Amino acid sequence: MTHYPAVSRTASCWQRGSMTLFAFALPVQLGTSAVYAHNAPLDRPVRWSDWNLDPVVILVLTGLAVTYCRGLIRILRRSPSRRDMVFKQGILFAAGVLVIAVALVTPLDPLSEQLSSAHMVQHMLLMTVAAPLMVAGKPGLTMLWGLPPDLRRDLVQRCLGASWCRKTLLILRLPLVAWTVYALATWSWHMPAAFDAALDNPFVHDIQHVSFFFAGCVFWRVLLDPSSPSRLSAPLAVVYLFTTTLHATILGVFMTLAPSPWYAGYVGPTAMWGLTAIEDQQLAGLIMWMPACFPYLAVAVVLFAKSLMESETDQQERADILRANRLAIDRNKRTRPLTTTVPGMFSE
Repeated sequence: MTHYPAVSRTASCWQRGSMTLFAFALPVQLGTSAVYAHNAPLDRPVRWSDWNLDPVVILVLTGLAVTYCRGLIRILRRSPSRRDMVFKQGILFAAGVLVIAVALVTPLDPLSEQLSSAHMVQHMLLMTVAAPLMVAGKPGLTMLWGLPPDLRRDLVQRCLGASWCRKTLLILRLPLVAWTVYALATWSWHMPAAFDAALDNPFVHDIQHVSFFFAGCVFWRVLLDPSSPSRLSAPLAVVYLFTTTLHATILGVFMTLAPSPWYAGYVGPTAMWGLTAIEDQQLAGLIMWMPACFPYLAVAVVLFAKSLMESETDQQERADILRANRLAIDRNKRTRPLTTTVPGMFSE
């Protein structure tokens, strides 16, 4: 087995860094566990000063941003002509990282443990805003270029080069699979048992957030990644988005019209905001029912309009080519020398 010293050194640094963060975060968590459940205060409403400064979240977001920036710099050094395109992709990726920070670092995160409506906003930010922005930023190749050369080579050969990994990626590129993964993540995590487990257990809560974001990236890739071989055409994309809007709307309607609260974890905390648990749940359902479905409809409209514009452009190009061919044929007829002879004209 090939051994890469740089990979070992990098792994060792990550391990030491993780242990240091754990040693720092553990006493802080133990010292505040009497007043806080996860990140939310139990004795008062969330304030603007209640930011979630979880070192793991901050480390991951910082690592993503730094690695992506390094990759952009290396790509620009190799291909200066791609500056404009790379700059646009970098803006989109940075916006995606910023949206994740808004969802997981700002007071919205502790507020999501007091109000299910805030939790719904957080989930929609991860799935329908951050995920498409980062997919449009094409992070895969750029992130690879941002890694140290030995680590990049090892990752490509041992992970991305493995047959199981290639097969998994190929399966996740299929539109039907991506649609199903997104629907399952949306519906399964909003079932009362799974949702309450996430509220009670920080580890399950983290898995919930990761699965939402992962499902969002898989879902939007077949729509927004121009390099994807399974990218949908505009008509199919409209169907893909419309059916997603339909099942998300149905879930929102169920939550809004439910006669009793679904989630036991919000029965007490909502009172600090002057709401009953059922009122908070109705607000969450309305958020999923209407505002959360807007990105699907907006992208569908944009893709359909783009398809019409491209169709008109193609028709105009074909018309221009036909017109140019006719002009060339007419010009050849006028300039062609007379070669036809009349029978008997030169006969003796």
